[in-house]
Amino acid sequence: MSADTLPSRAKPEALYETCRLLGDEPVERSELYDRTELDRRQIAAACDYGELLGFLEYVDESQQSPQVKLGNLGHALRYADSIEESGVQNAFKRAIEMYAPYRNGFLSIVKEEKFEESDGERWITIDDLSNAVSTYFGLPVQNREINLLLKTAEAAGLGTRTVGRRGYPTRLVINSEFDTFASSLVDTYELPEPTEVIEEPSEHNSDSEEPTTGSPEEPEQDGDSESDDELVTESPGNETASLLAKLRSENVTLEVAVDISNKTDQEILSIIDEIEHIAD
Repeated sequence: MSADTLPSRAKPEALYETCRLLGDEPVERSELYDRTELDRRQIAAACDYGELLGFLEYVDESQQSPQVKLGNLGHALRYADSIEESGVQNAFKRAIEMYAPYRNGFLSIVKEEKFEESDGERWITIDDLSNAVSTYFGLPVQNREINLLLKTAEAAGLGTRTVGRRGYPTRLVINSEFDTFASSLVDTYELPEPTEVIEEPSEHNSDSEEPTTGSPEEPEQDGDSESDDELVTESPGNETASLLAKLRSENVTLEVAVDISNKTDQEILSIIDEIEHIAD
C-alpha cells in the first residue's frame, strides 16, 4: 500500500476474521478466499489495512497473489474468541499509537481540545478529525479514510462511532477509555511540524473501492459482496442536475435522488461521502 494513502474500505471485523485464519507461516492471500464467508475484496482490503497497522505482514508482494502472515499485533486477534475482548481492544489501541497518521490526528484533537458536547456526551466530528489528520499527513484525506479511523477507534474501545443524522455529523462519541489513552499519547509524543497540504494526484481522489495493494487475482465486486453502491449524475432536459445513488444488498435495492443543480463541486463530494457512509 502506498505511503501517501490512508487505508479505507476495510473493516476491523474483517481484519479480525482474517487474522484468525493466519499463523506465523506465510500463505498466499488467495488461499484465504475459500476459508471464510468474506468476499475477496474484503479480504484484500483487510490485508492492506492490517499490514499498515502492524497486524499482518506481506512476505512477497511480487506474486500474483501476495503472501501474508500474522504481524506482531495479529496474534491478539488470532487467539481471541471475540473482537470485543480486552486483548483485541488493546491491540487496536497500540495500532493507533504506532501508526503516525492516526496518532497525530488524535493527538492534535486533544491538544487543540476539538471536542463537542451535548446531553452529557462528548464527541469528535469526522470533519475535525479529517482536518487534524491532513494537517500532519501532508495530503488531503477522504471521509471514507477517516470513517475507517473512527471504526478503528471503536474497535479499540475508545468510543462509539455514530453515523450523522438529523443535523448531527458522523462522529466518535468518546468514553473514559479515550481519556486515558489520550493522556498517554500526550505524555509520550509530540506533534510534528504541520505539513503543507499538497493537492494529490487524481487517482488518490478516486472513488474507486479497490484495495491499494492490488493484483490481477482480485476481481470486480460480484453478487456475493456485502453491499454495492452506484452513483449516477443525471441532468434531464438540461434543467435539473441530480445525483442518483443505488445502494444494493442481498435482498434490498435502495435508490436515492439528490438535487445538485446549485451545489458546488465540494458540496457534491460531501454528499457522495455521506451516501458512501450509509453503504459502509
